[in-house]
Amino acid sequence: MVGRTILVVAIVAVLWLGRLLVRVPEHLMDAIIAGHVLVLVTCLVFVARAGWSAPEPFGAWERRWLWIGPGVGVVAFVVSGVGYVVSQRLLHLDPPPEMGLLRDVTGARLALLMGSVMIAAVLEEWVFRGIVLGAIRGWGAPAAVLASAVVFAAYHLSAFQFLPTFLLGVVLASTVVWLGALWPAVLAHVAFNALGLLLSTLAGATGAGR
Repeated sequence: MVGRTILVVAIVAVLWLGRLLVRVPEHLMDAIIAGHVLVLVTCLVFVARAGWSAPEPFGAWERRWLWIGPGVGVVAFVVSGVGYVVSQRLLHLDPPPEMGLLRDVTGARLALLMGSVMIAAVLEEWVFRGIVLGAIRGWGAPAAVLASAVVFAAYHLSAFQFLPTFLLGVVLASTVVWLGALWPAVLAHVAFNALGLLLSTLAGATGAGR
């Protein structure tokens, strides 16, 4: 109960802080809210089915996570990038409009967005690699990794993003299974999101300079 309450309060606080500080486009804010509602529903369903058996789901902290996590994040970024190429070039899927908006975000919005995606990375790891993956570990490592990655990809509600997000989920879930802790996956996810924002911002700046 305490863990679920903290998750709800954290998500609500981040969403409302973002609405008050920065005028995010309404359709984008609605998408963000819908996404986090899905996180909450997923969390509650799996907690109800499996029970909250681990009071400290992140596992023990080790200093090596500081370099393993970001390293895994870079690998995940490359692997996911291949998925984006396949989605666009081979499957001929169009990226969602929200992806283009990232190129126009600067200043306060960029800072808020950076903070939001960092927090989202922690929450998503807690839900998908902590609760979901933990609840189905009895299926065996390969099946649990693939199933949790499918749930993670489906949560993003985008055909274009399904394959790259699924591949990201496979890398992150495999990391948790391999190392036995959630911290490396959290740091990897943070590094992944930071790289994505950095490249989107640079692409926007390059386009504006032409």
